[in-house]
Amino acid sequence: MAAILKEVHGYKYIAGSNQISCDVTLEIDGVDERTDFIYTEGDNTPVYYAIKAHIAANNPSIAEADPVQDVSLSPLTPRQLRLILSRAGYLAQVEPALEAIEDTQAREEAIIEWTYATQYEPDNPLIESIRAALSITENEMRDLWKQAEAL
Repeated sequence: MAAILKEVHGYKYIAGSNQISCDVTLEIDGVDERTDFIYTEGDNTPVYYAIKAHIAANNPSIAEADPVQDVSLSPLTPRQLRLILSRAGYLAQVEPALEAIEDTQAREEAIIEWTYATQYEPDNPLIESIRAALSITENEMRDLWKQAEAL
């Protein structure tokens, strides 16, 4: 028996593709099952057509894709990160950038993380904040990160 779309709970784009991940409840052989359905343009299934009709009729908001984590970048130690930022001329700007964070709680947490973290992941929000505050492009940051891995 074919699956029947019972309810749509949400939509989210899939990074790096033209597909949408659909959080749905399907009826399969008389049993409701909540699952993810990958909506791919041109699919030829009843669920695809039901979701296509739902999107057309409701114009739902579709969440942005989660950022794709670059698995080729390893975590850095504080020593590695500070050395590479120093060599690139950015280190002296980090603490003033953290102190400039307007939200008191966010500022305190950023300073604590900068001061006490034992490692930094490339997708850490603090790293992204520092990168943006210092006007370092994503490609420049990736290059710096790769150089720091060798330190």
